Amino acid sequence: LVINKVDRLILELKLPPDDMYHKLRNIIDSVNSFVSHQSNGRYPKLSPDRGNVIFASSMHGYAFSLESFATQYLDQLDFDIDEEEDAFGSFKHHSGLGKNLTPDAFAIRLWGNAYLDPKSQTFKRSASECSPDPITGFSPKRTFVQFILQPLYKMYTLCVGESEKDVEKAFRSLGVLLGKAQLRASARPLMRAAFRKFFGTSTGFVDTVVKHIPSPAAAAKGKVARCYSGPLTSRAVQSMIKCDPHGPLVIHVAKLYAEPDGQSFAAFGRIYSGTVKPGDRVKVLGEAYTPDDDEDMAFATVSSVWIPRGRSKTEVMMARAGNWVLLGGVDSDIIKTATIVGAGKSNFGDDDGDGEIHIFSPLKFPQAGGEP
Repeated sequence: LVINKVDRLILELKLPPDDMYHKLRNIIDSVNSFVSHQSNGRYPKLSPDRGNVIFASSMHGYAFSLESFATQYLDQLDFDIDEEEDAFGSFKHHSGLGKNLTPDAFAIRLWGNAYLDPKSQTFKRSASECSPDPITGFSPKRTFVQFILQPLYKMYTLCVGESEKDVEKAFRSLGVLLGKAQLRASARPLMRAAFRKFFGTSTGFVDTVVKHIPSPAAAAKGKVARCYSGPLTSRAVQSMIKCDPHGPLVIHVAKLYAEPDGQSFAAFGRIYSGTVKPGDRVKVLGEAYTPDDDEDMAFATVSSVWIPRGRSKTEVMMARAGNWVLLGGVDSDIIKTATIVGAGKSNFGDDDGDGEIHIFSPLKFPQAGGEP
C-alpha cells in the first residue's frame, strides 16, 4: 500500500501531527477492511510495522517505509551537531538509540501505541508509563509522531516560512547541503530539493517491493490459475507456470495507452511465456475468442517493444517472460484486453495438450457503489 500526497495533510489541511497519525491509521484500516472483505481474508494485513505500507509525496519527490526512515534517522546520529545548529532536537537527545537498536528493531516500534521513555530510554505501551520530557515537561508523543511526523513538519515549516540563513543552517545539521540557487528558490522547488537530498533515492519503495511482492517466476502459478480461462494441463500453461523465456509466446494485454501522435496505442501487457521482439508475427486474441469461434482473432506484426518507466519508456530489442512491456503495432484489433500468442501452430507444438490455446479472462472492475 502506497499512501501518496501526505504533503497535502500538512500544507493544505494543516492537520496537527497527532491528527495526521489518526488520519493515516484510518486510511490503512479502511483499506484492510475492504481487502479482507473482497478476498475473504486471503491476503496479509497491511500495516507500516510489517513493512508493507509506504508513505510518499510525488510532488516533493520522496517515499519511505518505517524501516527506511529508521535507517535514515539512525544515520543522522553520526553527525556532530552543535547546540545552536540543531533545529531537529529529537535527533540529538536520543543518541543512545543507535547503540541499542538496529533499523529493523526500531522500525517495528514506530507505529501504534509505542512511546519512548526519555528517562529510561525504553519503549512503553502507554504515555502514562513514561516520565515527562526533561525539556518540555510534557508526556512523550507516539514514536511515529515524535520521530517521523514532527521532523517532517519542521522541515516543511523551514521551507515555507524561515529565512535563507536559517534554512541552510537547519538542513546542514542533517547533512543536507543546499546550493544558493536552491535556497533562494520559492517554497515548492526548495521543498523538492531539500526532501530529495534528505531521503535520497526511494530505497524504501524498492525494498518493500522486493520483500513483499513475489517475483514473476514465484507468482506465475497463482496468476495463471486465477486468470487463464483454459485447462491448466496443456504444455503452454506449463511453460507459463515456469515463466519459461524459451517457451511459446503468451502475453496478457491489460490496457492500451495512447501514443503521442494520437493515432495509435501501445498495448501494455505481461509476458507469461516466451520472448517477444520487433518484427514478430503474432495472433491477437480478443475477449470474445474461443477455440470454437476464432472470429475475434487477428494477425499483427510487433513494430516496437518498450519497457515502461512511469511517464517514459525505453525501447528494447527483445523482452523475456516475466516482464511488463508496451507493444507497438498490435493495437488495431484490441478493444480492452487481449491475449497475444505467436502466429502458427508450431509455437505450441503438434499438440497443446487440449489441442487449442485459450485466452486470459477479461478483467472485471467494481463500479460505483460496489456493483459489478
